[in-house]
Amino acid sequence: MNLLVFDVDGTLLPFGQELPSKETIKAVSERLAKGDVVAIASGRPFPAIKRFLELFGPGEKYVMAANGAAVYDIEGNVIEINGITLGDFHSFVKRHHDLIDRGAHVYCYMPSELGYYYFNESVEWEINCNHFPGKDLSKHPMSDDAPLLKMMVSASPSLIDTIVVDDVDKTFNVLRTDPHYLEFMNPKADKATATEIIRLRLGLDKEHVYTFGDQGNDLRMIKEYQGVAMGNAIDSVKQAAKYITKNDTDEGIAYALRNFIKD
Repeated sequence: MNLLVFDVDGTLLPFGQELPSKETIKAVSERLAKGDVVAIASGRPFPAIKRFLELFGPGEKYVMAANGAAVYDIEGNVIEINGITLGDFHSFVKRHHDLIDRGAHVYCYMPSELGYYYFNESVEWEINCNHFPGKDLSKHPMSDDAPLLKMMVSASPSLIDTIVVDDVDKTFNVLRTDPHYLEFMNPKADKATATEIIRLRLGLDKEHVYTFGDQGNDLRMIKEYQGVAMGNAIDSVKQAAKYITKNDTDEGIAYALRNFIKD
């Protein structure tokens, strides 16, 4: 038995597509039929990830949401959460209010909702694309100890490039998950941490854990396991990987599953 952990955007899902290709779905389903376990590790929330997992055939499946901050089984039962609090979000917004003035969109992932103070196109995209209900925190205030999975800054790449992470921010795990996104999470939250939680749960050796990704938020899990970099991955991910497959637009997942996995 192997554990197969997939990133979504740029890995299972080529840019601009809403669903994995039929060939990707078929190849992942073949591995499930052989007894392998499948997990999706993404910055997306539980509802969006579950929707992708349900496309595959029957078998054991797990969700690693918010870049590994929350780990669930396919039914939504919590296995582990390493989160932050709404108080962290409030402090961050106060310290970096200039980002909002300069056009950045700042919001947060609660366990089952998207929290925001300013509704904008990024918030609208998250709600619609990820099937994640939104909550206007100015109309529905919550206590500072309310749990969060992560907080996010969405902006143009040129604006993201100018953000200086101050000493307080360095207490978080800060990830540039995309040219347009900067994410702040619990220091323990990472896709590699989430992968290790499932690996130990299954009692597998690391040589039976295959991780697939393309961006910086995939780097640790690519380094620490049998990492498979997509052909479209950034250079640091390719350098850390044990295998490099084809591009996401060229059935890279199907190729890797049929050529790199040891039965």
